[in-house]
Amino acid sequence: MTRERLRALLLAVLPLALVAIVGWWANREVERVMRERAADRLHTVLAGADAAVRSVTAQNQSLVRWIAGAPAVRAALLAVAARSEAPDAELRRAPERARLEALLAPILGSHGIENFAFIDSSGRILVSTDSSLIGLRAGSYTPARVRALRAGEAVTVPPFGVDAGEPSKRPAMLFAVGVHAPGDTSGPLLGWFDVRVDPSAEYAGIFAAGHLGQSGEILLFDSAGTLLSASRFEDDLRRTGLLQRDGAERAELNVRLADPGGDLLGGHVPQGGPQDWPLTAAVLRAVAGDSGTDVDGYRNYLGRMTVGGWRWYPKLGIGLLAEQGSDEAYRPLLLLRRAFVVLLALLALAALLVTAGFRVLRRAEARAERAERLGQYTIVGKIGEGAMGAVYRARHALLRRPTAIKLLRPERLSPRAQGRFEREVQITSRLTHPNTVAVYDYGRTDAGTLYYAMEYLRGLTLDEVVNRFGPLPERRVVHVLKQVAGSLAEAHDQGLVHRDVKPQNLMLCHRGGVADLVKVIDFGLVKDSPGERSASLTSEGAAVGTPLYMAPEAASSSGEVDARSDLYSMGVVAYYLVTGEQPFFGLTANEVFKKHLHDRPEPPSAKLGRPVAPELESLILRCLAKAPEARPETARALLGMLEDVVEPALGAWSHDEAEAWWREHAPELMGPVPDADAGREGSFAVDLAGRSTT
Repeated sequence: MTRERLRALLLAVLPLALVAIVGWWANREVERVMRERAADRLHTVLAGADAAVRSVTAQNQSLVRWIAGAPAVRAALLAVAARSEAPDAELRRAPERARLEALLAPILGSHGIENFAFIDSSGRILVSTDSSLIGLRAGSYTPARVRALRAGEAVTVPPFGVDAGEPSKRPAMLFAVGVHAPGDTSGPLLGWFDVRVDPSAEYAGIFAAGHLGQSGEILLFDSAGTLLSASRFEDDLRRTGLLQRDGAERAELNVRLADPGGDLLGGHVPQGGPQDWPLTAAVLRAVAGDSGTDVDGYRNYLGRMTVGGWRWYPKLGIGLLAEQGSDEAYRPLLLLRRAFVVLLALLALAALLVTAGFRVLRRAEARAERAERLGQYTIVGKIGEGAMGAVYRARHALLRRPTAIKLLRPERLSPRAQGRFEREVQITSRLTHPNTVAVYDYGRTDAGTLYYAMEYLRGLTLDEVVNRFGPLPERRVVHVLKQVAGSLAEAHDQGLVHRDVKPQNLMLCHRGGVADLVKVIDFGLVKDSPGERSASLTSEGAAVGTPLYMAPEAASSSGEVDARSDLYSMGVVAYYLVTGEQPFFGLTANEVFKKHLHDRPEPPSAKLGRPVAPELESLILRCLAKAPEARPETARALLGMLEDVVEPALGAWSHDEAEAWWREHAPELMGPVPDADAGREGSFAVDLAGRSTT
């Protein structure tokens, strides 16, 4: 394998390997962080819900203890206990029952308690809000719970289903406290007083506030995995058939938190019915007495992949579960992985293109090497690009003079573009004003690319000066405008219109020991005066130039411009140098065109909020007149106004002031031009022997 092919292979493979390694590392780190954050979110939500469950439980236990201990209520309960041998019918008619209900009604109603009961020590219900329960046995109280009541503890009975006259049962929890013989709280247990609450209502606020995004929820369940709280996905449960589709059945007590083996909403058809499915991984661990989190993912009761955390309360016989869909919990990680796959695909495509284009590049390098041996100008590096072509820094093989070479872009090599390019260099070469960029020569390369050589300028465009240092002093503005007007005056005298006067085409230099020397560059849109044959190279009616600096007549449908159009652009430039802003601005070119055509410019003094020399402001606004005839007649006339009226009123910008500015702000641009050989990259040359004769 040749060295060139090995290099091409390395260029193609190394970026892929590097991106693969970085991508693997980034994916691993992001996954680790996302897992930690998912666990933290679950811990935070569970901690809040756990505290709330314990608080609500303690509040209900304290409430039932307080109610049973109230003197009037305790006396009524003891009176009922004294009739424990009475028949059921007599107990229903007993005045003690009515007295107790009257005492408890306002208390229970204010606390949202739906039922109370008093049960004697044998488990027989003596009094209840529901009279049908009187005389029945309270089967929810196991011997262990009765022993706790005898010991003076408050007891909580886990949720169970009760028939509340609705289409489906509702869950209920009991909170009870023992009633002992008078005068001895540790004496014989006469019975116990309990209240019944709806756990869904008690914990609804906790679960609603603790939802994790769009796919998360907090659930309450019993040891059989039966759901004891509301589900936020009841509509999905009905679509899958886990709940009746008519909407009468609720999720509480009717949904088992079991794993169907696949996504039910995605079309999975499980084996058997819900009672045959195993409990979800989280519920299985919870009912086993475990508390923890799972961020690896498991299927929830709808079969969706989920991350979750859980708590189990042995004394209550219930569990708490917080879940969130894995897709939502790890969405940033999924997006990263997709972006990584796309990037790898693009790199693979780039590698193929590099490999396929290697021979083309080698042939181009060979041609460049041959040209370098033949040419008189060697291109060193790219400076910038304009409307017509790219500009490169170069050096002359013999004179070693710093030079700028402008090449017409290959894609612009139409006959019309060639004619326009050659016309630009021919016109520019006629201009000899010291403030106009000097053209040395022009021609074609062996490959047919048009170019011309011109003086190499080191400095800053006026746009760069304003952007970096702010508006210029008024005397300095006049100094700059005089030089631009002098350059344009020579062009206008020869019947040429620049058509693209703007700060980007005005270079401020420190050249030949002269500070603040202005050079007018880029005559790429120059236009001969009306009547010359070559004017047809610019399309009729076309708006050519930069919208922010374009004269109204250039922006109109006629597009007819003359020397006074350049003076309008000079007015915009002057406005920009004084204020730091253009007189008209818009989001689109058409919006700017309309303002140039119809809007009156705000005076610079109003824009700045401070006075501007009246002579300078008046001249700027005159240049910005909508009608060409209202502007100065020529650039030479404008130069005379600057020299005879404005500068005497303001005072001249001195050489010492200019030197001081350059020493402070751009000392690196004051010295000699660096050797063109320094930092040379991929040089190639152009051959002036192939000069065009057009």
